[in-house]
Formats: sequence, C-alpha cells, structure tokens
Amino acid sequence: MKLIKALLIDNDLETIQQIKRFSDENAVIIFFSGYSNSLQESIPLLQEMRPELVFFKSNRGQYGSF
Repeated sequence: MKLIKALLIDNDLETIQQIKRFSDENAVIIFFSGYSNSLQESIPLLQEMRPELVFFKSNRGQYGSF
C-alpha cells in the first residue's frame, strides 16, 4: 500500500507533537513528511516536499483561506 505524503501546518506545538506521535505509531496510510508553525514558514517545505495532502489550521487571519 502506498503511503500518502502529508504536511501539517499548525501554530500549536502541542497539536503538532500529538499528531507526530500518533503518526509515528500508526503510519498505515499517511506519512507526515514535514511540520510547520505557519503558512509563511511552510512555503519552502511545500515547494521542496510536494506533499499530496496538507493539513492546515486556519486562524482566520491573513491566510484564512488560500
């Protein structure tokens, strides 16, 4: 089975740590190839990693949608 390469963008470090721990223990379908604290910080990661799936937590600020 092919793993889906994903990127998580969230400004809550605790959430990132919980999801990373869960994915490390249960990497069956989704493989998180990267984590980022902000959309600005994630742009180089998006370009380099080219994930198939992006989880993005919006704070309804400047980047509420894109």
